[in-house]
Amino acid sequence: MTETTNSEDVQIVSEYLNECGIMVDLHIGKWAGKKGMSFEDLGLPSDIGNVFTKTSMRLVDPNRIAAFSRIEQRMRNLLREESVQVFSNFRYIPWFKFTGVNQDLKNLISEYSDEKVKFLDEYDASLAEQVENVKTASYELYQRSSALQVSYPTIEDYHQFIESKIREYWPSKQEMNDKFYAFMDTCQLMPPGQMGAGNQIVSNDVMASALEEAKKQAETTVQQFIKRAMGELRMRTVEICTHIRGVMKDTGKISERSLNPLREFISRFRDLNFCNDQECDTFLKDLEENFLDDGVNSASMISEDADIWGAFGDMLDDAVLLGKGITDKAASETISNIAGSRVKRKIA
Repeated sequence: MTETTNSEDVQIVSEYLNECGIMVDLHIGKWAGKKGMSFEDLGLPSDIGNVFTKTSMRLVDPNRIAAFSRIEQRMRNLLREESVQVFSNFRYIPWFKFTGVNQDLKNLISEYSDEKVKFLDEYDASLAEQVENVKTASYELYQRSSALQVSYPTIEDYHQFIESKIREYWPSKQEMNDKFYAFMDTCQLMPPGQMGAGNQIVSNDVMASALEEAKKQAETTVQQFIKRAMGELRMRTVEICTHIRGVMKDTGKISERSLNPLREFISRFRDLNFCNDQECDTFLKDLEENFLDDGVNSASMISEDADIWGAFGDMLDDAVLLGKGITDKAASETISNIAGSRVKRKIA
């Protein structure tokens, strides 16, 4: 770790994080429905040069599998709105949001499964349809290639070859079933105090070394957890502010429609700011109080008052600084602050 973190603080914060929420890992799989093609796959000699470029072949009508991508996007959008990413695959959801999010995800996973059943029911029809589509598309290739005409005297001969390739590249029905899946895992952080060397009989020195290594890993895990959580919320803040600033520069005005995403994000930020990121919280509070109060500084007021316009634009520009403040040191300080507030609460 770049910054040292008190082990007791890490223990307190990991317990606090488990009390506040849970981590979710969403697993989604689907068939791409296409395959990269070589010259040989098209029946062409490998030394044909640059007359034809290597490409990919669609193995299914995109409309037949488009629903899977749409449902996947809805699942990922739901998690992005209601959680923060803390590790490469895991997102952290506050407990008070989890019941609703969990049910919504289950509904979408069920919808994904229904689409798979439907697709598998139409397996034979989809394959036959695509065979005909590729035959039609390959006609021009055959007409342009003397090499193909030598290898395949008639277009029907070439179509037979192409059909064999399509059927070769299509997964079997069981393989296709395995390619489409959607499920989620949940887990919590393991506090350092609960880590050990298992039930193996080991020497005291080995046990002490294992415990020390486990504590170091826990400290790194908790610090990275905090750093990623803070980082995602700050980067979302930067993205929204940068977008609004771009609208101002491009159009010379601002509308309530442009401001509403910022208002909505500020509300979500309060729910997701379990790390108590005071710097970002203060920035958003200042934005809200100075510029987003409908009764004082609405979009029309911002657009019509040059001073307010300038101040609002400057503050949006300052949002970029938030993205530069996510360091190991900031994460360590946040861990210390959370632990300190928890200790004070217990004493009180």
